[in-house]
Amino acid sequence: MREELAKLISSEEAQFLDASFVRGRSGQRAKAQGVEEFTYPSEFSAPKMPSNLSLTDVDTKAFAPTPALPVAYECRKVGATLEVDTVLSSGSQTVELTLNPELVVLDRMESHDAPDAPNSSPLRNVKMPVFHTISVNASVTVADGDYALIGMVPNPSVVGKLVLVLVKVDVVRDQG
Repeated sequence: MREELAKLISSEEAQFLDASFVRGRSGQRAKAQGVEEFTYPSEFSAPKMPSNLSLTDVDTKAFAPTPALPVAYECRKVGATLEVDTVLSSGSQTVELTLNPELVVLDRMESHDAPDAPNSSPLRNVKMPVFHTISVNASVTVADGDYALIGMVPNPSVVGKLVLVLVKVDVVRDQG
């Protein structure tokens, strides 16, 4: 199966998204993470009109409401995370894996309007991020040196395309 996928990638019929590597001991959790923290405003203050307006201000269009200002923020980790719990069989020929791979992508910034915001309001066209997450939670037993398909999920960025999640197990023996 791995060779077939390599051919699809080289012919550009498939796309390679990510590869993570983690090494762990039997019975322990291992984690590999390559992420960037993306902080963005999640709540805004209501715009305020100037407190002292005169007809001169109205004529010169010198009055303007203060813009909506961010008052709360959220942080999202964007990138790849792989958590693996491993248990090596007594003969060291197979490994039981519990895998939790996750890929989070910032897809785009999308304009949103506050509810009931008038056309000239600073609360119109507030840019908010749209994230796509691809994740699989699986438990499999894989022989030493083998690949296994652990999941197949729709790609939220490309309609009609699937993301295949593979794992390869290599048992590393102590040389001592």
